[in-house]
Amino acid sequence: MTLRIPYNQLPNLGVLQSGDIIPGLRPAFNEGSMTVDDLSNFVNIGKAYRVDMSQSGTSDPTVDFEYENWIGSIVWTYVSPGVYNGNLFGAFAGYVPVQTKSFFDDTYASTVNTYTIKKIDDNNIEMSVRNYTGRNDDNILNLTFIDFLVYPAAL
Repeated sequence: MTLRIPYNQLPNLGVLQSGDIIPGLRPAFNEGSMTVDDLSNFVNIGKAYRVDMSQSGTSDPTVDFEYENWIGSIVWTYVSPGVYNGNLFGAFAGYVPVQTKSFFDDTYASTVNTYTIKKIDDNNIEMSVRNYTGRNDDNILNLTFIDFLVYPAAL
C-alpha cells in the first residue's frame, strides 16, 4: 500500500534546488514525483527576454535596462542599417517564433516603427528595425522595449 501524505502536511524543506524531487500534481510523472526542473517546463515553458534597448549611428545596440532575462547575456552587433545580430551560444536551440512588434518614435509621437525578431540558427537571432515608411533604419531604438520568447522545442 502506498503511503500518502496530504500536501498541506508536508515538511518545509527550505528553498528548492533544480534537482530536488517534489510531489507531482500530475499522474504522468514517475509515480507522482518530479524535479523542480520538470515542474518549470509546465509553469513557464518559454524563456523570456524583456529589455529596453538603444542604438545610434552604426554602433551596436545596447541594453539600457533588463526587466526579465531567462536566456542569458546576448551580444548584440550592428550588421547594416536597421539590422542587428543577437549572439549567444546555444541560446536559440529551441523554437523562436518570428515576432513583429510596433512602437512609437520618441521624436515624432505620431509615427509608428516596428522591429522583427527571427531565428538565424541555434546561436543567432536577427532584429530588423523599420521606420514609419517601412525602411530599415538606424537611430530608431531609444529606450525601446524589446520583448521575445524562446521555447524549448517546436510546438
